[in-house]
This record gives sequence, structure tokens and C-alpha cells, in this order.
Amino acid sequence: IVVNMPANNGSYEEDSQLNCLEICLGKLSENNRIMILHYYYNDKQAKIDHRKNLAEKLGVSLNALRIKALRVRAKLEECVFKCLKNETV
Repeated sequence: IVVNMPANNGSYEEDSQLNCLEICLGKLSENNRIMILHYYYNDKQAKIDHRKNLAEKLGVSLNALRIKALRVRAKLEECVFKCLKNETV
């Protein structure tokens, strides 16, 4: 899966963060990568509805999906922080 990030005319720091995020998403299992990308898809009510559908597809409760997303996000954050630290060394 390729993550299409929005065109960025931002700073070097933003570019580094996006680069590290892409690298770290690539390190996740395919199931976790798909789940986390779908979990954060859409805004407001559409996001809520989408998460309900995602939980149903995965055969888990909405609460179980939230917990799984929280754990995957924590792994991503840790990976991105390590990546950024390595880039600045």
C-alpha cells in the first residue's frame, strides 16, 4: 500500500515527519496498516460511521477497534520518534 500524503510546501521538519511516517507505516503488518489508515479516514460523523463499518468488517466491537487503533498508533508514534531522532544525528 502506498500512502498518498498531501502536497507539502512545508518545512524540512514536516518533510522529515512525513517521510518517517511513511517508513513506519511500511513496517506495520499489512492488516494493521490497512486498519489504521481506515480508522483515521474521514471527518466528524462520516468518521464515526466509517469506524462502525470497519469494526463490523473486522468482526470486533467498536471499543475493541479503538483499543487496537490506540496500540497501533502508539507503535507508529514510537517508530516515528526513533526515525526522527536518527535523522537528526
